Amino acid sequence: MKRSVVHHFIILLALSVMLVFTSCNEGSSVRQPEEFMISVDSVNMPDTLVVGEVLELQFYGTIGENQCYHFKRFIVEKNITGYKINTIGERIFPVDSVCLADTVTLAGRSLSLPINEAGTYTIIIENPGLKKFLSRDLTVID
Repeated sequence: MKRSVVHHFIILLALSVMLVFTSCNEGSSVRQPEEFMISVDSVNMPDTLVVGEVLELQFYGTIGENQCYHFKRFIVEKNITGYKINTIGERIFPVDSVCLADTVTLAGRSLSLPINEAGTYTIIIENPGLKKFLSRDLTVID
Protein backbone atom coordinates (compact mmCIF):
# COMPACT_ATOMS: atom_id res chain seq x y z
CA MET A 1 0.00 0.00 0.00
CA LYS A 2 2.81 2.36 0.95
CA ARG A 3 4.56 1.60 -2.32
CA SER A 4 1.41 2.43 -4.31
CA VAL A 5 1.02 5.83 -2.60
CA VAL A 6 4.67 6.68 -3.24
CA HIS A 7 4.30 5.56 -6.86
CA HIS A 8 1.22 7.78 -7.35
CA PHE A 9 2.98 10.69 -5.66
CA ILE A 10 5.97 10.38 -8.03
CA ILE A 11 3.70 10.26 -11.07
CA LEU A 12 1.76 13.30 -9.85
CA LEU A 13 4.99 15.17 -9.16
CA ALA A 14 6.36 14.32 -12.62
CA LEU A 15 3.16 15.52 -14.30
CA SER A 16 3.25 18.75 -12.30
CA VAL A 17 6.85 19.42 -13.32
CA MET A 18 5.99 18.76 -16.99
CA LEU A 19 3.02 21.11 -16.76
CA VAL A 20 5.17 23.91 -15.33
CA PHE A 21 7.77 23.58 -18.10
CA THR A 22 5.26 23.33 -20.96
CA SER A 23 2.74 25.93 -19.82
CA CYS A 24 2.38 29.18 -21.75
CA ASN A 25 4.07 32.16 -20.26
CA GLU A 26 3.62 35.61 -21.80
CA GLY A 27 7.24 36.54 -21.27
CA SER A 28 8.79 33.37 -22.62
CA SER A 29 6.77 32.44 -25.69
CA VAL A 30 8.23 33.59 -28.99
CA ARG A 31 5.79 33.79 -31.87
CA GLN A 32 7.17 32.89 -35.28
CA PRO A 33 6.87 35.40 -38.16
CA GLU A 34 3.79 34.98 -40.35
CA GLU A 35 3.73 35.31 -44.11
CA PHE A 36 0.71 36.81 -45.87
CA MET A 37 -0.33 37.93 -49.34
CA ILE A 38 -0.01 41.70 -49.87
CA SER A 39 -2.89 43.50 -51.55
CA VAL A 40 -1.47 45.25 -54.62
CA ASP A 41 -3.36 48.44 -55.54
CA SER A 42 -1.62 49.05 -58.85
CA VAL A 43 1.31 48.01 -61.00
CA ASN A 44 3.28 50.09 -63.49
CA MET A 45 4.54 48.32 -66.59
CA PRO A 46 4.89 49.01 -70.30
CA ASP A 47 2.22 47.85 -72.74
CA THR A 48 4.79 46.82 -75.37
CA LEU A 49 8.29 45.34 -75.34
CA VAL A 50 10.77 44.09 -77.94
CA VAL A 51 11.93 40.46 -77.74
CA GLY A 52 14.96 40.20 -75.46
CA GLU A 53 14.06 43.21 -73.33
CA VAL A 54 13.38 42.78 -69.63
CA LEU A 55 9.90 43.49 -68.32
CA GLU A 56 10.15 45.85 -65.33
CA LEU A 57 7.12 45.95 -63.05
CA GLN A 58 6.70 48.41 -60.16
CA PHE A 59 4.22 47.44 -57.45
CA TYR A 60 2.18 49.77 -55.23
CA GLY A 61 0.03 48.93 -52.22
CA THR A 62 -0.06 48.87 -48.43
CA ILE A 63 1.89 46.12 -46.67
CA GLY A 64 0.88 46.91 -43.08
CA GLU A 65 0.01 49.55 -40.50
CA ASN A 66 3.25 49.41 -38.51
CA GLN A 67 6.92 48.54 -38.83
CA CYS A 68 6.39 44.91 -37.88
CA TYR A 69 5.22 44.37 -41.48
CA HIS A 70 7.61 44.20 -44.42
CA PHE A 71 7.93 42.92 -47.98
CA LYS A 72 9.32 39.37 -48.12
CA ARG A 73 9.32 38.11 -51.73
CA PHE A 74 7.57 37.66 -55.05
CA ILE A 75 6.27 34.27 -56.10
CA VAL A 76 6.30 34.09 -59.90
CA GLU A 77 4.71 31.34 -61.96
CA LYS A 78 5.30 31.35 -65.72
CA ASN A 79 2.76 29.66 -67.93
CA ILE A 80 1.95 29.57 -71.65
CA THR A 81 -0.10 32.77 -71.56
CA GLY A 82 2.07 34.87 -69.26
CA TYR A 83 2.93 35.21 -65.59
CA LYS A 84 1.03 34.87 -62.32
CA ILE A 85 2.57 36.87 -59.47
CA ASN A 86 1.93 36.75 -55.73
CA THR A 87 3.40 39.50 -53.55
CA ILE A 88 4.30 38.12 -50.12
CA GLY A 89 4.82 40.07 -46.92
CA GLU A 90 5.86 39.04 -43.44
CA ARG A 91 4.70 40.13 -40.02
CA ILE A 92 7.12 39.78 -37.12
CA PHE A 93 6.22 39.68 -33.42
CA PRO A 94 9.01 41.30 -31.40
CA VAL A 95 9.36 40.11 -27.81
CA ASP A 96 11.20 43.06 -26.30
CA SER A 97 9.79 46.00 -28.23
CA VAL A 98 6.68 47.45 -29.78
CA CYS A 99 6.00 47.97 -33.45
CA LEU A 100 6.29 51.64 -34.34
CA ALA A 101 3.19 53.07 -36.00
CA ASP A 102 4.09 53.77 -39.61
CA THR A 103 2.27 52.66 -42.74
CA VAL A 104 4.55 50.36 -44.71
CA THR A 105 4.01 50.29 -48.48
CA LEU A 106 5.43 48.61 -51.56
CA ALA A 107 6.41 52.09 -52.85
CA GLY A 108 7.25 50.94 -56.36
CA ARG A 109 9.08 47.75 -55.40
CA SER A 110 10.29 46.31 -58.68
CA LEU A 111 10.37 42.90 -60.29
CA SER A 112 12.24 42.11 -63.51
CA LEU A 113 11.08 39.33 -65.82
CA PRO A 114 12.90 38.21 -68.99
CA ILE A 115 10.77 38.12 -72.14
CA ASN A 116 12.36 36.04 -74.90
CA GLU A 117 9.52 35.32 -77.33
CA ALA A 118 7.14 37.49 -79.33
CA GLY A 119 3.44 37.30 -78.51
CA THR A 120 0.78 38.60 -76.19
CA TYR A 121 1.24 37.88 -72.50
CA THR A 122 -1.14 38.34 -69.58
CA ILE A 123 0.35 39.44 -66.30
CA ILE A 124 -1.87 38.49 -63.35
CA ILE A 125 -1.16 39.87 -59.89
CA GLU A 126 -3.10 37.90 -57.29
CA ASN A 127 -4.57 39.68 -54.28
CA PRO A 128 -6.03 38.29 -51.04
CA GLY A 129 -9.57 36.97 -51.35
CA LEU A 130 -11.39 34.83 -53.86
CA LYS A 131 -11.05 35.89 -57.48
CA LYS A 132 -9.28 39.13 -56.57
CA PHE A 133 -6.50 40.05 -58.96
CA LEU A 134 -5.08 42.71 -61.25
CA SER A 135 -4.58 41.78 -64.88
CA ARG A 136 -2.52 43.55 -67.55
CA ASP A 137 -1.69 42.56 -71.12
CA LEU A 138 1.76 42.89 -72.64
CA THR A 139 2.56 42.75 -76.35
CA VAL A 140 6.07 41.57 -77.26
CA ILE A 141 7.25 42.27 -80.81
CA ASP A 142 10.27 41.07 -82.82
